[in-house]
Parts: sequence; C-alpha cells; structure tokens
Amino acid sequence: MSTATALFPLPHALDVDRLGDEIARLSAEVDTAIARLLTLIREFDDQRGWSNGFRSCAEWLAWRVGLDIVAARERVRIARALGTLPILSGALKRGDLSYTKVRALTRVATPENEARLLTMGRTNTAEQIGRIVRGRRMLDGAAERREAKRQHESRALSAYRDESGMVVIHGRLDPEGGAVFMQALAAAQDALYRLGRQRAGGREADTDDSPGPAPSAIAPRSGVPLPRVRPPVRPGASHPTLGSWRTDHAGQPRTPVPSAPPGGAPGRVSGRA
Repeated sequence: MSTATALFPLPHALDVDRLGDEIARLSAEVDTAIARLLTLIREFDDQRGWSNGFRSCAEWLAWRVGLDIVAARERVRIARALGTLPILSGALKRGDLSYTKVRALTRVATPENEARLLTMGRTNTAEQIGRIVRGRRMLDGAAERREAKRQHESRALSAYRDESGMVVIHGRLDPEGGAVFMQALAAAQDALYRLGRQRAGGREADTDDSPGPAPSAIAPRSGVPLPRVRPPVRPGASHPTLGSWRTDHAGQPRTPVPSAPPGGAPGRVSGRA
C-alpha cells in the first residue's frame, strides 16, 4: 500500500467503515428493543394474559408471534430471570451487552454475582461466555439445585366454580407432577365420555369394550404422589369454592392461598422463587 493511500483512505474504504458503524449501531438498537420486549413478556406473564385458552406464556408466544415453542420458552425464562437481575437487565437496555451474552449469563446469574458477570461479559466474546457458562454449570451443582428449588416453590394449583357453575382450574406443576396430572385428566375425560354414552343410549352396547385406563396407569411412576385436593375452609365465601392451595414436597398438607375473588376472575396462584 502506498503512503498516499494510507494517509488518504479511498472512498470505498470509507463506505465500508460507515457500513460497519451502522451495523454496530443497529445491533445495539435491536438489543435495546429486545430488552423492552422481555420486560413486556414478563409483565404479560405476571398478569396471566395468556390464560384465555393457553397453558403457558410460551404457548401464547408461539401462537401470537410465531416462535418455535423451544425459543418461546427461552424468551420467557430470560424475561423472568432479568426481573431479579437489574444490573444485567440495565446492560441489555443500554446496549452494553448483546442479547446473546445476556441469554447465556442468565443461566448462572444471581443478584449476588451479576456485577462480576457483567465484567466478564464486557471482556469476552459471546462464544467464550457460552463455553464458560457451560463449564460452570457442569461444575456447579448449586445451579441445578437452585432450579429444582425454584420449580418446587413455584408449584401452585387453584380450582373454583364461576357464576355459571363451570369449574375453572389454574396452576403450575413441575414437569413430573404435570405429567401425572395430565394422565389423571385423561382418565377422568374417558370416564365422563363413557358415562355420557350410557346416559344417552340407555346403557346401549358400547362398541368400545376396552376397560379404560387402569388405576396404575395414572399413578406416578417415580413414587412422587399426585397432590391431593384438600380445599381450605372459607366461611362466608361469596361464591362456590373448590379451593386453592400450594403443594409442598412429598404431598404434605397444603398452605391455603386466596381463592378467586367474586366475579369469577382467578387470582394469581403461581408463585415465584
């Protein structure tokens, strides 16, 4: 390269530099917009805006925004995590850290260590941070225990009757308990279907002779009992109440939580660890 070229960059080089600056600027703006999006997702989830026919905020996102369900669950996870991590949340809002870096850091971040993780995020690439986090999660069994504790403490279940007599159920169960609950619902649905056919046909011959799910089919396979329904006594309740409760480990007695208010609107029943 000649001296003249070095001292006086060609117009083409200046154009490339401007393109690079614009890419960096827009990337920071995208990260800022994602930070705002995650805040909205967290507020929407807290207010249970998805409960009008969907089982979770992630399912609603997959339907409304067109995300893959795995990506939707990841968005919800990060949104919830940043609600307790103001330093990392602020860095994402300012564009100081990219969404990719913050996504990785939230897997190991706590309010106690997020300041140190911010420094690590500023001095390492996203690829390096990903490797560090993966290695730390492999060595740090406490992270897994914290996640198990979070899932355990966030379990909740609420059931009540609305003005029309319909039973409304809201809840959050850990994956294993949720699978057992879904199996129990499937067995109940099968029993109601058979009862309906008997009533409609005067006990006419049922073309399906299968006996339906056996009791063992809906029992937990790992020895974790299905939470027992034990509604609290609510003297003077203004509407029929089936009850609202939180589960504890090994199916011990539940601690009552407020049931749905009059008018049928469900109260918030999902706790946060």
